[in-house]
Order: sequence, then structure tokens, then C-alpha cells
Amino acid sequence: MWGYTKAAWKALWSHHKMEVLIKVKDKTIRSEAAMVVIANATMYGTGVKINPNGKLDDDFFEVILVKEYSVMEILKLRFTNMALNPKNIESFQTTSLNIKTKHKAHFQVDGEYMGKVSRIEASIIPAAINIIV
Repeated sequence: MWGYTKAAWKALWSHHKMEVLIKVKDKTIRSEAAMVVIANATMYGTGVKINPNGKLDDDFFEVILVKEYSVMEILKLRFTNMALNPKNIESFQTTSLNIKTKHKAHFQVDGEYMGKVSRIEASIIPAAINIIV
């Protein structure tokens, strides 16, 4: 957890924004972003809540667009169910998307660093996993 805390602190104070173009269904979002998160669950594996609208069984995932790091918004995400300020954080629900950045940006999948990329495509596969209880 200490490693995650140090990385988060560094990201909050030294991270540069990126220009992103996000295509979700028939909508195109152009924005500066401090971070873009594609999430199905509500939390990272560390227990930090990032996606208050996440449901594992709804056949959708959410795109969380963090436009500006805000201590207040991060605290609201972590500890409350209060609405987020769309000037700082927006969320979109979709089954597929395409993200392009002007310059390559660091990218990770489920905590594994994948390098720097300038394009991401993601789509959900409905009922891809069956769980027997």
C-alpha cells in the first residue's frame, strides 16, 4: 500500500495533462485529462473507489475522465456517494470506446504497465465469464 500511496502522491503533484479524444457510441469527447480510467468494478484492487457507478453484471463499463486532480473530488470518491463536480471528473457508460491522445501516454491494464501508447480500443464481451456458486 505504501508504494501505491507514493505513486499517487507523485501523480497528484507532478503529472502532466494529456489531450484526449474519446469516442463513445456516436459521441465524441475532446478534453484535457489528468487520467482516463476504464472500469467495470467500483474499486481498484487496493480498495480505492474510482467508479461509483460500476456493476460487474450490467454488460457495460464506465469511462472515468479525470480532467483535473482535486483533493475534494478524490475524497468524495473515496468516502462518500456525493455527486462529482463535472469540471473535474466525468463518467460515461458504454460497451465500447476508442481513445486517442495527441502524444503517447503511460498505460496500464489491471495494474500491469503496458508502456506508452497513443491509442486505446476497448469493448466489453457480454457473459464472457460464467461463475458457478
